[in-house]
Amino acid sequence: MKKQLFTYIFIILFYQIIFAQESLVGHWDFNDPQNLTKAVVGNDLIQQGNGVTIIAGPNTNDGAVQVAKGTYFIVPHGIAANGGGDRVNEFSIVMDIQLPQPEQWHTLYQTDATNQSDGECFISPNTVLGVGNTGYTTYRFNHRDEWYRIVISVKNNVLYNYYSDGIKRLDGTPQSIDGRFSLGPTFLLFADENGEDYPINVADVKLFSKALNDSEVAAMGGYEHAKPPVFPDSLINPYLQSPTPTSIYISWHANPGEESIVEYGTDESLGFEEIGTVHIFEDSTRWWHTVKLSGLTPSTTYYYKAKTDSFESEIFKFRTPPLLSDTSGHIRFAVLGDSRTRPERFTQVLDSLKSTVNKLYDANLEESLNLVFNVGDIVTNGYELSQYKTEFFEPMKTVSCNVPVMVSIGNHETESQYYYQYMKYEDFEGAEGEKYYSFRIGKILFIALNSNWQVRNNTQIEWLDAILKNAQSDDTIDWIFSFCHHPGHTELYPDGCTDYVEDRIIPTLKKYSKVEILFYGHTHDYERGAAQDANLRFVLSGGAGSDLNRWKYRDLSELQNYPEIQKTFDYYNYSIVDIDLSKKTYRINTYALGNKDEFMPNVLVDSFYRDKTAPAPPKPALLAPEQGISLTPPFQLAAEDFTVQYDIMSSQFQITASSGNYNNPLIDKIRDYEDFFGDTGSPNYEPIDLNKNIDLSKFLVTGKGLETGKTYYWRMRYRDKNLQWSEWSEERSFNNSITSIGEPGATVVKETKLYENYPNPFNPVTTIRFSIKDPGKVTLKVYSIDGKLVKTLVNNEVAQGEYQVRWDGKNDNNVPVPSGTYLYKIEAPNYSKTLKALLIK
Repeated sequence: MKKQLFTYIFIILFYQIIFAQESLVGHWDFNDPQNLTKAVVGNDLIQQGNGVTIIAGPNTNDGAVQVAKGTYFIVPHGIAANGGGDRVNEFSIVMDIQLPQPEQWHTLYQTDATNQSDGECFISPNTVLGVGNTGYTTYRFNHRDEWYRIVISVKNNVLYNYYSDGIKRLDGTPQSIDGRFSLGPTFLLFADENGEDYPINVADVKLFSKALNDSEVAAMGGYEHAKPPVFPDSLINPYLQSPTPTSIYISWHANPGEESIVEYGTDESLGFEEIGTVHIFEDSTRWWHTVKLSGLTPSTTYYYKAKTDSFESEIFKFRTPPLLSDTSGHIRFAVLGDSRTRPERFTQVLDSLKSTVNKLYDANLEESLNLVFNVGDIVTNGYELSQYKTEFFEPMKTVSCNVPVMVSIGNHETESQYYYQYMKYEDFEGAEGEKYYSFRIGKILFIALNSNWQVRNNTQIEWLDAILKNAQSDDTIDWIFSFCHHPGHTELYPDGCTDYVEDRIIPTLKKYSKVEILFYGHTHDYERGAAQDANLRFVLSGGAGSDLNRWKYRDLSELQNYPEIQKTFDYYNYSIVDIDLSKKTYRINTYALGNKDEFMPNVLVDSFYRDKTAPAPPKPALLAPEQGISLTPPFQLAAEDFTVQYDIMSSQFQITASSGNYNNPLIDKIRDYEDFFGDTGSPNYEPIDLNKNIDLSKFLVTGKGLETGKTYYWRMRYRDKNLQWSEWSEERSFNNSITSIGEPGATVVKETKLYENYPNPFNPVTTIRFSIKDPGKVTLKVYSIDGKLVKTLVNNEVAQGEYQVRWDGKNDNNVPVPSGTYLYKIEAPNYSKTLKALLIK
């Protein structure tokens, strides 16, 4: 029976090879040292560049070459258009390659015959195979001295698969017919337009006019590769995640070992046991054990230890969250992010967090803190399995054994399956599985979003909107905190600004008043702000370990000072959120460890709060100018300045040309009591507050954008630090008697000067321009030819700048004057001049 089965399998494989060979249209084996581009089947290759060197092949009789950077082959394949289009849409490329430098970019093929576009398939510096459009394998090509047989099987609009050594490594995303990944009359091997084509060794290349299937590729076989050794991993450091009032997941590394056991109880005698599962990663170097404890009692401290075969952890403690309806006590959680790459710095941040919690609350960690939330980028490369332990789980161990940790995935995790195999979010998953999720702790809803490019879709927004809509009407939810990795706007890393977050996520969050904060990272610093049209705060917590984005490395002229962001510090940092459930308040404190130039020993650098029970600031009264008065810009609008329960954070002034109509005001200015942007540089690197000593009750009208002699209307309101706006003040009006040509101080005025009026002669209106070098008292008056005062046009303190004023041919009593010659005279600091104007009627 076994002999018959073997014969049957052999026949199948034989015919699969034969059928595959029927579609073979090109074969190049590099065995002829006199003609390395000679074809065994099909047309010869055409070499571009001189960097082809003969090397030893994988076997004694195999020829091979090394193709240098900048050198490539043109393939005149001869395949007729297929796959339902005008180009070649179905084909397979098979190549035996070796990577001299696995940690560099290697291009396998390119469809643009002019080599002016990006390649179609790469082995990246992370040693994974693919391209963004199709996806990358998780299998890594990281053996420097070993050969691989790679197969790329393409049938556009149907499949795009990657194989190596006879094994499918990825069901890639199918591509469009006649699109970028289809072939013209020729294509290129190992070519890329921007230098992502490091030297590659090749021993054999085949081209097929069909998409090879799994069994056909398996029949071709390949090369064997030594598996990395499995090192014993017997020191158990538990990782808590996905808490509910009655359950929690406990995970840990331990290998080898089949058992996944947690013993637990309400005291050190334990007494209960739960059995879980183990996930063995594909290279067998990591074993991830997980046990879900269920049937727990809310608001209860549990003791536990994890066991795998003969290994076991010490006894740790955790505390279950309260009932969802519980309105007593406090909920506290810490936020940090971008902890990747530098585990020693991440460890320092976590040690500082633990120290602060102990000082603030004088209790054990599990009694003081309900949760730690990481906003992503927990590893440098999501496809590098070993980094999850060294960069994340090892540093986290002194916290995660007592306090559950949750993560909103970052771009460096790259949607890798490793990330999702480690994280146990299936109980909380969203519309697309664990890519995004939501969960409750007491009366608080936490929402973890996915801002990676692969998930920037309508499905996530629709799910988010539905979750928020339900929460808004749910009386058992008082607070909503949201998390993602990418910012909408960020001041220190312009490339980090993300339209999907700014234009889709944030507008959705702003629709619902229970949403308090959007936390994010990606930029390695600390930033804090607030939406100007909603009670939504923004907190960028991206300084938990990765090298910081620094002011010292940036040209401020290339950066945007966003109006909704009030603080930007280039510090390592973390934040602690403390919510008082009964009082319906929270306070957030942010602590910093500084940077390389300015060490800070766990210093409080920011603090803000929210009180849902406090009233809004009262409606402000306007103080100056008086109603309807004529004024010469620049002048100030002023409102009463008062002290309220929560200090004033912002003021908003609006000016309009139509009484009562502020739908499209001419001037609409919101200012905040602080605006930290930039620092002083060496040696102290002190943050700069651009709004230091600002008076929010006053607003300077420069005259820019306003017409001379026209009546305007204005109003203002305050917002307190509790993020609540007052009602708008009553409206007042003023008459603009002068116009600034530019913002005062925007250009340097070299001399004070009075210019000829225009037009001249005039009827009935003329414009008079002047520039002021030295600020001070300025008068501009019109006299009759016999020296009598006719009209005072300017009588005010004037800043340095350029101005213009209109004279409408009327006197100070608003009566038209007769035709004739008039004198207009300016008096300014260190300057006086008189010119003539001719009025003709």
